[in-house]
Amino acid sequence: MAHLLGSQACMDSLRKDLTDLQGAIVDVFSRAGPVRFPSWKFPDRVACDLDMVALLEHYDHVPGDPEFTQQLEEQVQLLAGRLDGASQQIRWASTELDKEKARVDSMVRHQESLQAKQRALLQQLDSLDQEREELRGSLDEAEAQRAHVEEQLQRVQSEREQGQCQLRAQQELLQSLQGEKQGLEQATRDLQLTISELELELVELKEQERLLVAFPDLHRPVEAQIQSSGNVTDDMERQVQANDIRIRVLQEENGRLRSMLSKIREVAQQGGLKLIPQDQLWAPPSQGIQGASPPAQVQRASPGLLGRQHLPGSRMASAGRTLPGQPRTSPPQQPCGRPSKSSLEDVTHSTTCAHNPIRALARLRRRLSPSQSQGGPAHQPQERPM
Repeated sequence: MAHLLGSQACMDSLRKDLTDLQGAIVDVFSRAGPVRFPSWKFPDRVACDLDMVALLEHYDHVPGDPEFTQQLEEQVQLLAGRLDGASQQIRWASTELDKEKARVDSMVRHQESLQAKQRALLQQLDSLDQEREELRGSLDEAEAQRAHVEEQLQRVQSEREQGQCQLRAQQELLQSLQGEKQGLEQATRDLQLTISELELELVELKEQERLLVAFPDLHRPVEAQIQSSGNVTDDMERQVQANDIRIRVLQEENGRLRSMLSKIREVAQQGGLKLIPQDQLWAPPSQGIQGASPPAQVQRASPGLLGRQHLPGSRMASAGRTLPGQPRTSPPQQPCGRPSKSSLEDVTHSTTCAHNPIRALARLRRRLSPSQSQGGPAHQPQERPM
């Protein structure tokens, strides 16, 4: 073994092997990194820091030197040990390299999967960005619509408040108008009642005026019963007013009589009026018209007196009424020269039965002026039924 180790060829081959091994170790160190552990030959140094070429040059072989041969054997053993360690280290480095390669492959695959996920996420992000833009546009439109709706709501609320204010004002106005209406209705009812009372009083006063003018003898006041106010001027003024009323009523009656007289004359000129002698008017119906003498009372009765005769009820009513401003007087007593009430009623009955001229005049008046007879029946002489 020593002989083989001492030969130059063996030494050269060993040097080449060490050089190759050193290159492999350097390559492993460059890939996996140096393994730092202490050298078993040089404990004070790290095995990765030893330079094999420098050690071989330091322990160069000198042929024929036993000490060198011994040292060389020791170095060969050392190198064999180191070679075993280096081979173990190479195997461990190869294992680590395979593990690292598998780790790198897994990391590459993981990176590729992450890149695929990233591309998918980017696409999803783009779609989400597009959706976000669309949602932002729709949100802007919704905000605009919301602002428009809020503006409309505010306008409607303001209009509603104005309408409520107007409604309250109209309700208050309606209540005030209803109150005024009720007051006016009450005032109208009061006025209607007052007007009806005044109309009744006016009718009564007109009837009193007519009766006063038509029957002045029945309403002639007795001098002893006149109630004076104590002021002569006031009494005279009231008397003048009463006289004016009498004059006005008499003028109206004169106008009606003139119109009736003109109509009678027209009818007489046309030959439609037949005059009957006065002695035939007073003849009773049982006797003939000729040769009949009327009673003394009837012949002496004048048409003026017959025209004043009315029903007893109207005479009593007229006797109890007085004009305003005049004192109420009691009906005067009949004088001795006048016929009594029963005799006047007998005369009226007899004259009606004998076709008196007053009845003929009333019939003619109704025939010529029916409207006048309907409008003023109180001024026409009333006919007593047969």
